[in-house]
Amino acid sequence: MNKRLFLSLLAVCAALASGYAAAADSGERNVTPQGVLADLLLLRPFGLAMTVAGTGLFIGTSPLAALAATAPPYDALQRSGEALVIAPAAFTFMRPIGDFSYQLNGAYPTRPVR
Repeated sequence: MNKRLFLSLLAVCAALASGYAAAADSGERNVTPQGVLADLLLLRPFGLAMTVAGTGLFIGTSPLAALAATAPPYDALQRSGEALVIAPAAFTFMRPIGDFSYQLNGAYPTRPVR
C-alpha cells in the first residue's frame, strides 16, 4: 500500500514539475491552483529543510570559511553564508507562491499588494 501511494505521488509531482519548468524557462508567470498546492505541500517544506540543514552546515564549516577569508578576496565567509543560508531561505520565504524559478542570489521580484 505504501509503495503504491509513494509511486502515485511521485508520478503526480513529476507531471506537475515538467509543465512548470517549461513555464519558468520561457519567462512567463503561470500560476495555477495545482502549482500553488505543489508549492505549499512540496517545495516550501523542502526549502525549509534545506534552510535548516544549510544553517547547520554553515555553523559547522564557519571556522574553515573564516580561515579562508584571511586571503584575498576576503569574502569566503560571506559567500558561504549566502550559498548555504540566504539562498535557501529566500527560496522558501521570499519567493512568490506558485513561482517555480530559482534565483541563486536570493532576489525575487515583489508583487504589489492589492
